[in-house]
Amino acid sequence: MGSFYVNFVARTKNRDEVGNLLAGRDAYISPVLDEVVLFYDREADAQDWRLIEELAREFSDRLATVILATLNHDDDILMYCLFKDGEERDSYNSAPDYFEGTLPPCDPSGGAAQVLCEAFGSKNIEAVETILRAPGALSDDGYVFALDRHRDLMEALGMTSQAFLERNDSRRPHSQRFGSSLSIRLV
Repeated sequence: MGSFYVNFVARTKNRDEVGNLLAGRDAYISPVLDEVVLFYDREADAQDWRLIEELAREFSDRLATVILATLNHDDDILMYCLFKDGEERDSYNSAPDYFEGTLPPCDPSGGAAQVLCEAFGSKNIEAVETILRAPGALSDDGYVFALDRHRDLMEALGMTSQAFLERNDSRRPHSQRFGSSLSIRLV
């Protein structure tokens, strides 16, 4: 079994503002890392794509910034949606025919490297494009795990990959995982 997670990246240095939006939700929020705040939301972790898009749109609008929402499904699919000021700017799916069982699988869909790089101030457009277009696990030169694609994407965008480990990853200290008794976990 692979990884299952959803996370959100807000391009902001104002962690408190993000925390205020998450008030009353069961969530994890990171310190400011590389001029972004990462957060996980337990409800979004159910991987309901409409809810994920709705939260990304709302947070982007209310924070007046960029929000990148990313979903990893069983380490086979990496999906994202990018919102700026409440408007969708980009979306991506590494395996759009995954649930249809099509062989060979079709190529990734969506993903505008330039738009994504501009949103996070990266100049690595060619590297991001290569990561987005790389085939999946059934190809000899593709990504075996979506987590690896996600890590490479975040690094190409200039963000610390350590921040993007899934929230229940055993490599994270226990104090940074979801807790059943806390609404927001600030670390």
